[in-house]
Parts: sequence; C-alpha cells; structure tokens
Amino acid sequence: MVIRNLPGRHALSEIKQRAFLRTIVAPNRGASVTTLQDDLLVEREDFFVFPGTDQILLCFQLQGDVPDSLFFVLTDKLGVEKARFPLSSFQKVICDYTATLNNSLNFNVKLAKRAELKTESIIRMWREIRKNNVESDFKLDRIREVS
Repeated sequence: MVIRNLPGRHALSEIKQRAFLRTIVAPNRGASVTTLQDDLLVEREDFFVFPGTDQILLCFQLQGDVPDSLFFVLTDKLGVEKARFPLSSFQKVICDYTATLNNSLNFNVKLAKRAELKTESIIRMWREIRKNNVESDFKLDRIREVS
C-alpha cells in the first residue's frame, strides 16, 4: 500500500503514517458496545516525497494454500518477514497518513487519509493472484478523507 505521488507535480512534506490490523469485538457481557482492538504494524515519519515518487505505507505477503489457513505476513520492502498474523484473527488492515502538499503559490494544503482493506477483499485478491499466478494491483475497500 502506497501514498501515490508518481503522477504528482508537487512535493509532499511532514509525512506521518501508521498501519494496523483491526479486530472488531462484538458486544458481550464485559462490554455493552462494539469494541475495536488495533495491533500496530508500522508507524513512521518522513520528511519529503518528491514528485514522481511513491511512499510505501505497508508491505505484506499472503501465505497459505486455502482461505481458512491464510497468513497476513508483514514484510520489509525486500520481502523479508517481520511478523505474521492468521488472516482469521482480524477484520481490516488500516493505513492512515497525513502530509502537507507544497505548492508554488505559498499556500500549502494538509492532507489526511485512511485506507481500509477488509479480510474478505484480501481473500478475493489472494484467489485472483493464485488463479493468474501474477502480482496485481488491488482496489481498496474504502478511502476516507479527513477534512
């Protein structure tokens, strides 16, 4: 998952980002409302992303032979495993970022977005990749802009 700036004409600065796995716990005797539990995967700050460059938010692989035993594997940019989580242990992967869009008119714009990917969508993506045996782009379930 990336902050896309390849086609951009302006630099981004003051970038803050984090990614986490979200588990949704239904109401029960201990809690009368739905509870959100988050497991932090990555949290970073960066100075700049220049035009023509993407900023990587999260690198991961999917490992397993059947949907019921898939693992979400957090990796570095070179594919080295950092941590692994059963796909059945969470409901969403969430990436948040804030950045300042710098422009030549001396009024900078603050951006804040949240990208969400549900586990059902990850399984669909895994099936498509296995069918074609090729890595591919995938559509996020939701991108929320904070304004």
